[in-house]
Amino acid sequence: MNSEKFRRRIIEDTGLSRKEINDIVEEKRVKLKGRISEELALLIIAKELAVIIEKDKDRCLDEWINKGVRNST
Repeated sequence: MNSEKFRRRIIEDTGLSRKEINDIVEEKRVKLKGRISEELALLIIAKELAVIIEKDKDRCLDEWINKGVRNST
């Protein structure tokens, strides 16, 4: 659900199409060897495109960090 909110915000603020954003998400995930969720990829893309997404950002990052810590032990 959050990924759709993030995607819509990026579309609204940048004018990119859904397909363009999906392609960029896939490129990010491939580049990072699938180690990030779609939500985190969208947050990274938003940051790179200067799109401000404050709601749910901290929760998404916390989940990613916790998941990484669990997977590394």
